[in-house]
Amino acid sequence: GRTTWMPSVQLSYTTDTQQAYTDGLGNVILEQGFELIQAELGLDVHHQVRLSKSSGALELTGGLAFVGSSTKGSGNESVVVPEYEGGRGKVKAGVNYTLPNGAVLAVGAYYDGIGAASYESFGGQFGFNLEF
Repeated sequence: GRTTWMPSVQLSYTTDTQQAYTDGLGNVILEQGFELIQAELGLDVHHQVRLSKSSGALELTGGLAFVGSSTKGSGNESVVVPEYEGGRGKVKAGVNYTLPNGAVLAVGAYYDGIGAASYESFGGQFGFNLEF
């Protein structure tokens, strides 16, 4: 009824290679490249909260995920982005409030890097949606 569980699986792969070239000053810039492989297995939850004296609706959101990733660089890119292979945890939480006119106010935050000594990422979001 009021609580929805949503399992998720995400797979990502990207690669970028820059060919060698000579710049305007005659300097030779060597070939360099980057590769990222990432898999995420997660479980999100949305829970509707009953409000006794309001015509709006409140929804609590959250989630946990395990992220496994691997990065590799070649050329100068290997100095800028060191090779990494490992796993980490990610957690997120938020609140959605639907106003009586149907507009939705959303606030959320996440932290990624649980258990990884050399990785940390965090952020937040604020949204307002009004259909007309």
